[in-house]
Amino acid sequence: MYKRNKSCFLLGKHYLKLTVNEVSMILGLPNRGREFCFTRLPCIEHSHRDLLNEMQNLVNEEWSEDLERRRVNMLIKYLVIVFLFPLKTLKIPKCLGVLEDGVVALKEYNWPKAIHAFLHVQLDSLSRANTDRG
Repeated sequence: MYKRNKSCFLLGKHYLKLTVNEVSMILGLPNRGREFCFTRLPCIEHSHRDLLNEMQNLVNEEWSEDLERRRVNMLIKYLVIVFLFPLKTLKIPKCLGVLEDGVVALKEYNWPKAIHAFLHVQLDSLSRANTDRG
C-alpha cells in the first residue's frame, strides 16, 4: 500500500521508500544527465489520436533520408508514450516532444530521476483519488 504522507510503500509493518538510485539500479540506467521533469515542464496536452495523425502524415510524405530519420524518431516517441500512457483516453503532455530528437537525445537525460518523480506524482494522485472515494 502506498502511503501519501510519507511518500513510501507500507509492507506489513515496514516502510519502503523508493529512491532515485534504486530506480537507476532497477532500470540499469545511470543516475546522471539533464533534468527532465514531467511535472514542471510547460505542457499542452494532445491525445493518442493526434500522435497517430502525425505518424500518418509521415507515411504519406515522399521518401527522403530526413523523412526516414523523422519516421524512426516518431516510432521511438510512440513506443515511449504508449509505455508511459497506455490508456488511449489519457492526454499526453506535449513536453514529451523532446523524444523527437531521437535516440541520441534520449541518453542526455536523467531518466531514473524523471521516472522517480513521475511515479511519486502518479502514486500520490491515485492514493488521493482512492482516499476521496472511500
